[in-house]
Amino acid sequence: MLARISALSFANRRKQGFNPVIDGAVLPGGPFAPSAPAISKNVPLMIGTNRDEMNLFFGMAPWAESATDATLPDAARQFLGDRTPGIVAAYRAADPKAAARDLVLRIATDQSIRLPSLVIADRKVAQHGAPVYVYLFTWATPVANGKLGSCHALEIPFVFDNLDKTKLTGDAPTRGVLAEAMSRAWIEFAYKDNPNHGGIPHWPAYNAAERPTMMFDLQCRVENDPFGAERKAWG
Repeated sequence: MLARISALSFANRRKQGFNPVIDGAVLPGGPFAPSAPAISKNVPLMIGTNRDEMNLFFGMAPWAESATDATLPDAARQFLGDRTPGIVAAYRAADPKAAARDLVLRIATDQSIRLPSLVIADRKVAQHGAPVYVYLFTWATPVANGKLGSCHALEIPFVFDNLDKTKLTGDAPTRGVLAEAMSRAWIEFAYKDNPNHGGIPHWPAYNAAERPTMMFDLQCRVENDPFGAERKAWG
């Protein structure tokens, strides 16, 4: 049973557990569906994801580890169904040299986590209220021979600047620079509704035209619409 569940998409796996249900009464709709909530129009938002979220869940699964260019469509079909050919082709075109394992995990990450977060950002922007700041965490952990990449939950010890409380980040002293940059950004946002501080490049508010995104890594930078070709493939 567990083996079967581990092969399902992240969204389908959630159905196996205890979850809130939109019933039209107690929960009339999703927090950002079909639009951003009016009650928080004037409340700033900071939102982002990790580049390799699904590596924590599927990074060592046999169907991902053994993926080849020939088997990639079959591996991705469990997430994509009829959309498989177009999405796989778009991701391959965007990164011709990527390993099949990495591509299928990126597809799973984008479908389940990154793209939904960008939908929230877009709907917040469409309100023309308080700003939204978008980030992408790209620092990759060296543990597990690097197979986890920038996996789900990896950003947490950086945000709270408590790297010594976990083995997930390894022990390289350079990672402390990123922890300082991120924890200060979260503190600034909590106190001032704006994450900018002197330890990072200027982080502009998000907009639907340029899509400026703070890339959190040892060298933080702002990039417009990172992985934009992949984003556009979903329509």
